[in-house]
Amino acid sequence: MNRICLIVLLIGLFLALPGCPGPDDDDATGDDDTSGDDDTSGDDDSADDDSTGDDDTTSPADADGDGYPAPADCDDSDPTIHPDAPEVCGDGLDNDCEGGVDEGCYWTLDAGRDHTCAIAEDGSLACWGRDAEGQIDCPQNGAFLAVSGGKLHSCAVRSDNSLVCWGENAEGQSTPPPGNLFADVAAGWFHSCGLRLDGSVSCWGTNDYGELDVPNETFVTLEAGHHTNCGLTVDDRISCWGDGTYGQLDTPGGTVAQVTAGSYFACAVHLDGSPECWGFDGDQIMTEPPLVFQRLQGGIVHVCGVTTTGDAVCWGRNDSGQCAAPAGSFTHVSAGNDHSCGVLADGSITCWGNNLLGQLEAPQ
Repeated sequence: MNRICLIVLLIGLFLALPGCPGPDDDDATGDDDTSGDDDTSGDDDSADDDSTGDDDTTSPADADGDGYPAPADCDDSDPTIHPDAPEVCGDGLDNDCEGGVDEGCYWTLDAGRDHTCAIAEDGSLACWGRDAEGQIDCPQNGAFLAVSGGKLHSCAVRSDNSLVCWGENAEGQSTPPPGNLFADVAAGWFHSCGLRLDGSVSCWGTNDYGELDVPNETFVTLEAGHHTNCGLTVDDRISCWGDGTYGQLDTPGGTVAQVTAGSYFACAVHLDGSPECWGFDGDQIMTEPPLVFQRLQGGIVHVCGVTTTGDAVCWGRNDSGQCAAPAGSFTHVSAGNDHSCGVLADGSITCWGNNLLGQLEAPQ
């Protein structure tokens, strides 16, 4: 064999050895560079070349470590804010990243006969329960300052202090006077009353019992029962007018902290927080509990209140469990016919009693 043949044979044997670079395999990967996979990973940089388990793709950052990376996490600097976080009422933040602030958070409500209306922190209205005359078909636009539920109608004060009512209007109870600015409203059985910004009161609807015969007083609060109205005057005295068949106009003297009107009775919170009721004494309405209250709300034949410790306490008729208030810290309660509702300290609403007409189906 001549020298040239020997050299060619040796070169061929060398190239055939495993792991030796071929003419196109200058990085000893054994793949002739035809797959572009010369980095010992066998995956063209799409697999897990660094033992991270992520195929070398870049994961979204989760700066606050709450398990929700941006952009799903609308504030990746705060671990308490993420798509599954509970909405915290009153903090002005979008805790659950749903694009709104304080959704589902309420600050006040008022029960009619078989329905209830509430105002959310953003000023929007929600009503639920019986809808025989459209009394829960509340306005869906604008912000509101006050709301009141009557027998089959409801009224509310808008943020511009104008009034709007909806539901039954057979007696004109849902037709408020035009061109007036109001601070509060109270819906009765077949009438309604509004508290103007100057402290005067205007009433409309039926006047069968003198419901519209407003005394010449300056008021700071206003409440309506079936056919009786009561308010707290500027000097903290009680003034009531309308039906007095059961003595509901025979108010206690002196100054008080708050007054409410039920069906055929009325109640007040004295300056020391003690409750006092007068008028029709069905189902022991006049048997007030020896507790200290912030406020009371009269229903048909029961009363509910919030104590100074935040407890909801009810008394009177309890045939549907309307007086069986749940435990919790409350800021507001209201009593209807055979149901009651309250706003808890976290801004949520809970109701108890009869649910035959959806009275307990409060917004969540």
